[in-house]
Amino acid sequence: MRMGGLALTALLAAAGQAAAQDGGLRDLCPDRPSKGTGACTVDKGHVQVEADIFAGSWNRQGGVSDDSFTWLNPTLKYGLTDAIDVEVNIPPLVTVRTHDAATGLTDSHSGAGDLYLRMKANLTGNSDRGWNFAVEPFLKAPTAH
Repeated sequence: MRMGGLALTALLAAAGQAAAQDGGLRDLCPDRPSKGTGACTVDKGHVQVEADIFAGSWNRQGGVSDDSFTWLNPTLKYGLTDAIDVEVNIPPLVTVRTHDAATGLTDSHSGAGDLYLRMKANLTGNSDRGWNFAVEPFLKAPTAH
């Protein structure tokens, strides 16, 4: 499932390394594929796009299955300063399917996901000392069906 995301991340990392060598930019530091929130930010005036091609989860418990699938989930980032960026994320297609084996009932919904607006401020200045500290306030707008 994550192979598409890993391939895209590797491609973006290679492109970021080339840009860093040519334009004096810092090394690419994506939050994906692990989706953990790193402390590094995007260089001032630059745009970074991180996206899943496909992500899925399958949960089974007590005869009920709950499956979620997300397609092309982009996060767009823009560097306001070298230590602050703004981010926007909305998955264009999310499918959630619930099936109850006992009753045979299935419920399925598809549509755009929730909109997230974030700001990440690196309080240690994207240093190379092996650790960084950032705050990342966010706003979630419930746009999903």
